[in-house]
Amino acid sequence: MRASRCAAIAALTAVALATTGCAAMTQTSTRQAPRATAPSMSAVVSKALGSCNLSSTQPGVIAGARALHLETPVSGHPTGVDRATAGCVLDALGMPTSDRKLFAASGATGGSQTVAWDGFSATWSFRDSLTFDVDVYAVA
Repeated sequence: MRASRCAAIAALTAVALATTGCAAMTQTSTRQAPRATAPSMSAVVSKALGSCNLSSTQPGVIAGARALHLETPVSGHPTGVDRATAGCVLDALGMPTSDRKLFAASGATGGSQTVAWDGFSATWSFRDSLTFDVDVYAVA
């Protein structure tokens, strides 16, 4: 009788475990998995500008929701963004080294250049050896 009693307890335990396991598998969780969210374009641009000691309120810097415009004023005015600072911003935005070298080597005779990388597209043109415009756009 003892053996049959142990067998019955073992069978009931197995049924209870199977039932509990199935019940746990069919329950739905109300907790949602965390979602990775990409920082907004304006946050990324603001961080890049700040890392290069610039702000969106400075002369030569125009920052929008999905675009950034950097420029040097015409003919030697002391305000605006110089080539090294523009390069700093492009680096901070993750522009690849090969594209940065292209930007650094560009001049007035190079026309307009456009490159794209990880979520961004940039176009620039030089008016002479010192004055230029750079437009950076968020690419969806």
